Amino acid sequence: MAAAQHTRDLSLYYAMDQAAFVDNRATQQALLTKEAEQARVGWDRARRSAQTAPDDETAAALEQDAARWLDRLRTARRSLEALEAEANSEEQADVAFESSTQLIDAALSRIATTDRVTQAEIDAFHELTDGWSMIPRADGALDASVTVRLPVKGGALLIPVRWEIAQLSVGTQAVRAQIDRPTGAPVVKREQTVHDLTEAGLSRLAALVVTNAPFTELPQLVREFVLGDPEAEWVGPQWREPAFVEHIRSVYLDPKFQWNGRGKYVLYSWMRQAAVDLALERGAISTQDLIDEHPAASKHTLQSFCGVGPPNGVIRRWAPVLDGTLERNKLRASARVCWCGAPGVAVARVPEVPKDLICEAGHPLQDAPPQGGVVVLPDAYRVLRMSGEQVRLALRQSRAARNRQLPVTTPTPGQPKVLEVLPWVGHEPVSAAQVGDALGAHQSAAGTQLKKMAAIGWVVRFDGWPARWARTANAPL
Repeated sequence: MAAAQHTRDLSLYYAMDQAAFVDNRATQQALLTKEAEQARVGWDRARRSAQTAPDDETAAALEQDAARWLDRLRTARRSLEALEAEANSEEQADVAFESSTQLIDAALSRIATTDRVTQAEIDAFHELTDGWSMIPRADGALDASVTVRLPVKGGALLIPVRWEIAQLSVGTQAVRAQIDRPTGAPVVKREQTVHDLTEAGLSRLAALVVTNAPFTELPQLVREFVLGDPEAEWVGPQWREPAFVEHIRSVYLDPKFQWNGRGKYVLYSWMRQAAVDLALERGAISTQDLIDEHPAASKHTLQSFCGVGPPNGVIRRWAPVLDGTLERNKLRASARVCWCGAPGVAVARVPEVPKDLICEAGHPLQDAPPQGGVVVLPDAYRVLRMSGEQVRLALRQSRAARNRQLPVTTPTPGQPKVLEVLPWVGHEPVSAAQVGDALGAHQSAAGTQLKKMAAIGWVVRFDGWPARWARTANAPL
């Protein structure tokens, strides 16, 4: 490895104290820059729309949107300034690595570019490494982690190294990992909340879905509706907006409430989000544009995203996530636009987003202003949007699985994966039924994964009826 040249522009890789260092601030800078630009555009659009609103009520709602956009813009700019100040305050020296490091560099480069290595390469790499583990990331993927022992004068330098491995887990657990638990929120077992809500008359499906939501505040609101609990002080003001509160009440207290599986809260469509992102980037896209960008798409994919999805039998049909027009007998698809003028940006298939899209201003996308008041989703809902990185990772792994003629490892209702099940198994024994309810999966499917984990020593089984399972010290999470 040649000596690393560090500059003050938040380089992604640089040398520090003879150890290769990955600076995540480069990614943070890119995300904050994008956030600031989106907020600036949203603020300008909402401000201009308020000036031409047809009535005072709409104008007031748009002025509130403009204030929220301005607050986001200021926050993003302050964070950018702090990040740049931190980078500029550091002094980095160039480091020329020795031959042992060149060996490590070659080994890591090999791993980064292929999933096929020889036994000799594996043996050589193990000579210099220790402490292998798998670590779940907030975006749902997995990282491999290892400690590299680099010989130096007088001892050894231990370098922690992480890289992405081909495994993806999406759903409520991946979303929950990105959200900070509200300060002061009590820890309440989900099964207890489900029991309390169903005993008070809420349908079991609605109770399962709302308690499986990644937001701690959502089941608290429903508890207050159904059980008459006092208003919790730890629930933030965004969750107390009257229009939002009434919207949640109307969704989850509906006697005809229906949703997917046994309580799964969020469902994802990677390709829909990919198509929406591409349309937002280019203004309008064709079928060929989508296929060129994402080869997993077919000639019918884009057309299906511009119309209502096929009947499901349980859950509502997918709503259109793009608007389609014919130009010279060829389909052109563009972003859908909310009544407030903001485009639909997040494909979010959850009960309280009836058209499966959240607009850039934070409203569940609607064609006309709602009659019962303007619903603004709390900022926490922004994590429901799969990032471009997550979408590309999901589609790349899905395509790789097909190319190897192996089953795609996408989790489907009733078929959870090991790393979805494990977070629900603690040191306190739980049954397969409890794990299944928490995941929105069937008891037998959860039991299958628990048996797999027991075979590799991650969990231990306690005999009885029903059998119960607890995590061991060998579990990687």
